[in-house]
Amino acid sequence: MGWASGNGSWFANIILVAAWATTQKKSLYPIILSIMAFIVGFGFFFKGNIISDSAGTKSNVTHYLIGYWTWLSSMVAYLLYHLYIMFKEKRMNEI
Repeated sequence: MGWASGNGSWFANIILVAAWATTQKKSLYPIILSIMAFIVGFGFFFKGNIISDSAGTKSNVTHYLIGYWTWLSSMVAYLLYHLYIMFKEKRMNEI
């Protein structure tokens, strides 16, 4: 279902993979992409209902379980890692 169901937050996965693909580059791309992935993924929090089966039946979103929060946390952790690396390298260049 994912992207085909009109749930745009699924695209956060593609953005996150793009961020992972730019990990070795010394640029702001991983930081920008991880922020974008988080924003797109967090958009699911505001969905009132989702398509819950292949017949197109809609169900209300009643709660968010650990999988959703782990998914979002992975994006934040990736962002924090790259911020740490960026500031560490900047500090090393000043010494």
